[in-house]
Amino acid sequence: MATPVEWAIIMAATSTAVSAYSARQAGKAEESRLKYNAAVAQRDAEAKEQAKVVEQNKKRKETRQLLAKQRAAIAAGGVVGTEGTPVTVQEVTAEDETFDLLMIGHEFDVAASRDRSRATGLRQQAREARAEGRRGVGTALFSGAADIAAIKFQQNRAKKR
Repeated sequence: MATPVEWAIIMAATSTAVSAYSARQAGKAEESRLKYNAAVAQRDAEAKEQAKVVEQNKKRKETRQLLAKQRAAIAAGGVVGTEGTPVTVQEVTAEDETFDLLMIGHEFDVAASRDRSRATGLRQQAREARAEGRRGVGTALFSGAADIAAIKFQQNRAKKR
């Protein structure tokens, strides 16, 4: 049968092992969660890049349709569409399209960049979570060793009395 001191050491060692395991598992769980969130943020960035292309193509189609309507209206009015105001109207429409395409691109690029930055930050946090779990293991082991040393010290001190 174990003595009370041996039981205290067994309990301290068990507590240390459980604490170390818990710290490691908590670090791994946090790392896993952060990596998943980083992957989601990366996919969000890629989706925004794809949406940019779709929106720009949609704008191009709308502009082509508008230019065709303008040409049809100009021709229906009996106006020569190769000089003067009709040309100016179509040039302005084309310039507006260029500006709109740039703005669409910029908006989606900023959003995608934000998501990529978030993904990078989350991956860094995941590395830190893993390291924190490892530090927790070390802390638990050192704390447990100190507890066992204190028990042994108390035992030796009691024997000397």
